[in-house]
Amino acid sequence: MLIDNTISSVKNRDYINSIDVFTGQNYTGLQVHADPGLDLWDMAVFWDGATDDAISSHCFSSNAYCPS
Repeated sequence: MLIDNTISSVKNRDYINSIDVFTGQNYTGLQVHADPGLDLWDMAVFWDGATDDAISSHCFSSNAYCPS
C-alpha cells in the first residue's frame, strides 16, 4: 500500500519493534522515530508543522534495510 503524503499520525502497535517514518520515498527526507507502543497523534507538530500529511515511507527496526 502506497502511503505517499497521506499520513497525519502514527500508531506503533508493535510492542517489540520501533518504527521510523520519512517524508521521502525509500527511507529518505525528514525522519521521526516512534518507539514500540508509542502513538504520535499529530505529525504537524514535527518539522515546524510544515509536513502534516507528508509521510511517504516507513521502516520497522526489524527490517535489515532500514537506515541506522
